[in-house]
Amino acid sequence: MIIDCFDDSRLSTVSPHGIIAYATPERICVYDTQSRSINYVSSETKKLRSMKWLRDRGLLAIIYTDYILILSVYDPRGGLRINMGSKPFGEVSRVEQLDESKVLIIFEFGTTFKWCLKTAKGHKLRSIKTTTSGTAFATRPRDPENPNRVTGMAYICKDGAEDVLCILCGGVELKRKTLPTTDAQSVSWSSDGNWIAVLDTPIASSGVGVYFYTADGNHYMSYPRAPYQWVNDLGIKELTWSPVRPLRPHPVVALSGYEGQVVLLDSKTFSRAFSPDTVCEHSRVITKMHHLGAIFQETVSASGERSYEQLRVPVNPAVTRGKEPTDPKDLGIAEVCFSCDGQWLATRDERFQSTIWIWTCPPGGQPTELVTVLFQHRNVRKMAFHPTVPIDLFFDCGEGIVYHYNLAISNAPPRELKLDQPGNWTYTWIPHEIADIRAALGNDSAFGTEDMAILASSKTKFCIVFPYKQPEPGQPVVNHVTMQQLLQTGHSAPSRAPSQRGQPVQTRQPGSPQPQQNQAEDSPSHLEDSLDEILSGRTPAPPAVGTGDGGRDQQLPSITNQQSFTQIISESMGYEDEDDSGGMTGGLDDTFREKKKKKKEDEGKGKGKEVEVRAEEVGGERDPLDDSEIF
Repeated sequence: MIIDCFDDSRLSTVSPHGIIAYATPERICVYDTQSRSINYVSSETKKLRSMKWLRDRGLLAIIYTDYILILSVYDPRGGLRINMGSKPFGEVSRVEQLDESKVLIIFEFGTTFKWCLKTAKGHKLRSIKTTTSGTAFATRPRDPENPNRVTGMAYICKDGAEDVLCILCGGVELKRKTLPTTDAQSVSWSSDGNWIAVLDTPIASSGVGVYFYTADGNHYMSYPRAPYQWVNDLGIKELTWSPVRPLRPHPVVALSGYEGQVVLLDSKTFSRAFSPDTVCEHSRVITKMHHLGAIFQETVSASGERSYEQLRVPVNPAVTRGKEPTDPKDLGIAEVCFSCDGQWLATRDERFQSTIWIWTCPPGGQPTELVTVLFQHRNVRKMAFHPTVPIDLFFDCGEGIVYHYNLAISNAPPRELKLDQPGNWTYTWIPHEIADIRAALGNDSAFGTEDMAILASSKTKFCIVFPYKQPEPGQPVVNHVTMQQLLQTGHSAPSRAPSQRGQPVQTRQPGSPQPQQNQAEDSPSHLEDSLDEILSGRTPAPPAVGTGDGGRDQQLPSITNQQSFTQIISESMGYEDEDDSGGMTGGLDDTFREKKKKKKEDEGKGKGKEVEVRAEEVGGERDPLDDSEIF
């Protein structure tokens, strides 16, 4: 494991393409985890509230207290600035992208605006419903096989006492439909973009928990439907769609209940939810598992050492809830997440908060089985599968430790990845663009494990954790990367700070599409050399790249061991000899320099090119200002 710690940074967020945006006290920066390059996009950090990556590559929304800035990190000089004035609609709640030219801005009181990035004009929409337990709007997922498919958005608004479903396509309201719900709680699109699900309140008098609509807003089916009923509890708590992959062209929808059940529906027929094989039950006694399944229990010794022991069925999960809660949110299923290929399902229960269940979701109507149960020492706060590798799962139990579990390694317990850094951390997988392309082609196994990384964020710093990377012999596990090493101002030379993979970190100036190549050595040891060693010629000075007139890069003159201090000053100040055309390039009426020029003319007479003149070669005379031997 290797950890790269970026100090003095906040509000870090990762894009779907592996780019991390964060803020320092001086500027807003982005770090590309694939090219290992740094770029700063804005110097405005006052009144900064949050940052949000949009759907298009490199498009970032920077939310301030009184305005919003939407720009591309590849050309930060442009962008759209939206002023909010005296904030009559409250604070900004969400910023979402509808298509390549339109964004949606939702305020805390439900006021919604649609802004066009091309015309910089906004249009007010119906107010989105805000009194919901879930999300009252959802954007239609993009189809990688059909990029020209019309994008859209579905959202719930109120018309008096009734809930209304509105569908936008291409920025135009396509349909408005009154819902039969009592109090709609959330709306979501299926991962293939063909279905819209609306979740109703658990206390609905109709007994229907969820309504399914087609993409154009026509009602298709409700669940549960007569004669089937969701009995003995409050009904459906949450709804989760599985991803779409070649092995599963139709997504599965998981309905989480208030009594520890997860019901799986096939979106093609919506008829397999009533089979016992498609119900994931969180029982108090685990008696049945897959024949290759495993149960691991974490133990912590008195010295703090963590280890796992493997158990056998039957086994009882530890009940972590002391008394019955009064809030319905604390009942039933706590979290449900699918793997990227939809073949695995991980669940947590509010009654057993230190336990993780992992189930199989095979296609073709095969029965669902329990394959792994993890008993942790502390309550699990979050878990997530890798976005492109279906067998890797991480989960967070607090204490600055993130656990990594590989389902492909049989009888191997999770690995603890300890940060050894103070702070309250939140974890997110860092996507990898090349892996996304391979996954789309059905070649998930071609993903390089060394490229796998987890983003750990806190209020004052963020870390990049590489589970499969090992440090070089003698090198520490934690590498602290300071902003002074990475950030450059003006037109200074690229940073020499080593990257997380042993290569130099590249820096990009604003507006440059490609990073500048770092020609210097990796080690910043030259910064420790004293001035007299550099001036004397014993230590070569580092090459610097400057930007001259016309935008062309100019290489500053180098310092060699044979040059004197006078010649160094002459070259750096632009005092050059005659060029090939015979014109003067910067001579001055100075006796000492004129003598040197005359001597050079005598030695170089009859030659077609310049002759390099050094201090010890001038007519046997010693340069009175030559101090190379003194130092």
